[in-house]
Amino acid sequence: MKDVAIEAGFHTADHFCKVFNRIEGLSPSQYRDEHQKAFPLQI
Repeated sequence: MKDVAIEAGFHTADHFCKVFNRIEGLSPSQYRDEHQKAFPLQI
């Protein structure tokens, strides 16, 4: 998560998670879990 936060321009993963939650209404991991159900990985 730290790498994603830094790449997105945040100084910390915690700040990224708080902003993400405020915008999406879900934590990043909850968002991932819900969207993986709709689009499972194909290997």
